[in-house]
Amino acid sequence: MKTVDDLTNDELKTACKQMTSKALATRVSIYRQFKIHKKLATKCMEELINRQNNGDGFDYDKYISALLNSYPQTKQEINTTGLVSQTILEEMKRYGKR
Repeated sequence: MKTVDDLTNDELKTACKQMTSKALATRVSIYRQFKIHKKLATKCMEELINRQNNGDGFDYDKYISALLNSYPQTKQEINTTGLVSQTILEEMKRYGKR
């Protein structure tokens, strides 16, 4: 059995055409929150845009935002630039004291 990552672009496109707009938007929100299945999320977003261009009135931006707000908040990424700068300054101070 194939996983999502094993599917070709054409297979993903076919699968997306069969999904509801809410299902497509949910896949996009899952990628945005958890960073999984980027290829699927990209095809889902393409299908949402295609549907909108063809008159679908589904407000996927609003739906995706609502889903993202409902997910548990993850810890923010550590500011590594600030951490590195601080470490360098501390090392420079120690080196200057020798």
